[in-house]
Amino acid sequence: MKILVAGASGLVGSALIPALESEGAEITHLARSSPRANEIEWHPNRGQIDAARLEGFDAIINLAGENIGWNTYPDDVATAEIHQMFMNSPSHRENILGPAWDVIGIGAYKGADGKKMAMAAIRACAP
Repeated sequence: MKILVAGASGLVGSALIPALESEGAEITHLARSSPRANEIEWHPNRGQIDAARLEGFDAIINLAGENIGWNTYPDDVATAEIHQMFMNSPSHRENILGPAWDVIGIGAYKGADGKKMAMAAIRACAP
């Protein structure tokens, strides 16, 4: 099975890809940087992708989103601090606020050690 994956290097993708490959899947990654042999370059915030290269896949999995922010600030400021860190980073800000996305989801988790983690953006590409 030929599978195209956006977000292959992220938290979920880095666990999913080896499992798919162990089942015999042939994985191609969508990459937002210069592509390697098993990658197709795309720039979702600019609407750029070589559509002809998307032909022939049995499945497309979209896991693209922003990386996980984390801190150990008190509960009442942790989320605001993570948000500010993303907004102060030009590349994260562009990805989060870019016009190519029509759905953004926010998730948060507090570990037993008190560390707060947030998935800043789980995004669906606009058609």
